[in-house]
Amino acid sequence: MTANNATTLKWLDDHFDLFLPPLENAKFDRKLLQRVGELALLYRALESNGVFNNDIVKRWKACLIKYIESEELIEIARKNLGSSWAWLMPYFVFKDLHGITVLEHEKTIIFARESGYPDASEVVPYRKMDQHYFLAMHTGKELNVQEFVTDTSLSNCSNLLTINRDIAYSITHTLFYANDFGSKKMATSHPANKKCLQIINSLLPEFARKADWDVLGEIIILGLCTEGVDEAYLSAYLNLFRAQRHEQGYTPPSDATKAILSDDMDREKIFEACYHTTLVAALVEASYVRTQKAKVTRFEVACLKYPCQYDLLNKIVTARNKAVDYLNDISAKGIPIIPIAAFNTISTEESVEAPLDAILGTRENTLAYLEVADMFPQYAVIYQHAFSLAECFARNGDIELVLKLLGSCLKNQPDTPRLAALLHFVLQLQKPDGSVGYFLQEANMLGADNIVPIRNSLTDVYTEALDDWVDGQLERVV
Repeated sequence: MTANNATTLKWLDDHFDLFLPPLENAKFDRKLLQRVGELALLYRALESNGVFNNDIVKRWKACLIKYIESEELIEIARKNLGSSWAWLMPYFVFKDLHGITVLEHEKTIIFARESGYPDASEVVPYRKMDQHYFLAMHTGKELNVQEFVTDTSLSNCSNLLTINRDIAYSITHTLFYANDFGSKKMATSHPANKKCLQIINSLLPEFARKADWDVLGEIIILGLCTEGVDEAYLSAYLNLFRAQRHEQGYTPPSDATKAILSDDMDREKIFEACYHTTLVAALVEASYVRTQKAKVTRFEVACLKYPCQYDLLNKIVTARNKAVDYLNDISAKGIPIIPIAAFNTISTEESVEAPLDAILGTRENTLAYLEVADMFPQYAVIYQHAFSLAECFARNGDIELVLKLLGSCLKNQPDTPRLAALLHFVLQLQKPDGSVGYFLQEANMLGADNIVPIRNSLTDVYTEALDDWVDGQLERVV
């Protein structure tokens, strides 16, 4: 057990009464269902890593067994057949690990299946996979991932720019059921490996930049369970995630939550806010120390694909020419085009301490890096992360930065679905008259009374970036 996990487990243990109150005081509601189920999953991960001899985990085991064998659980599961599988998650875990059998729970499962559950449940695809993952524990059979993965976001996502927080959550949990919550590794030969690598590489900076530590921790677990992830790249994010842990042992879910927490706050409020991310932190460490992992079973997912079924180069040239026609027209009318001011906020004598400096800085810093990267090698690190940065800014609609990354960093890149998605984003933001920028709402929020000069300036950047990109493509193939 790592020192990181020792502190985390101590905090979880100090708040065990909030996970599982004494049965005579426990309210068997959805909150209890979720917390005990998640605690049982962590217990399973720790047990599989040989941590079950730890005094804390031994105490958890005794309390969880008492809960599993309680009349209260027997009754609540029997009376709620539709959610019985969820109530019995801890039972499935302990039956699988320790061979514990409760005849009343076995009857409940029989009644639930005879009543059509879980197949009668109308749930989103990864939740259906969730149900059958635990039922597979009950039967002792391995989950048939292929049976359920086809309809999930993991399989159907074809464009990385469409991944928002909900989709990311669906993807991480789909893969948790496939990799047994961090105990299995997806080999490079696995049919889904390439797509998973692309997703991991794209989403690590996305959620690090958003300071969403909950989702970042889950993506790090995927990285630890997927062969081919660059170790130095993943390690930087792992260290960033670990740095969020409070000295008491809990990990807040986000910087927004961290800002409102204080040591004198009611412990139940801190627990409510932080317990899930702290469980994720413990799972991160459990996956980190488990170097010998079984292989994730084979399953097929749809690959990332080009979002447009046409020749992107020709389409880009057409868009560029349309932008030039627009600029020529306003120039003929005597309307000035005011270049967007360059940022020069970085001293060229500064040294870059880590690659994350280039990824997690402000947009102004990113622009400044681009200004000096060709002249000063220490800032060329931005080129290594150009795709991921461009995807982050595209998801936030920042057309200027995407264009500058496209023109300076991605101009010599071979055609890939990731590049095609970025080009598609660029094409989407050109208006019918050839100008660039869809941001009336932002302008209204800022109180800008005339956005035409901004749009004209962006159209100028657009033509320059597309010229650079087209030139880069032609240089690459010559």
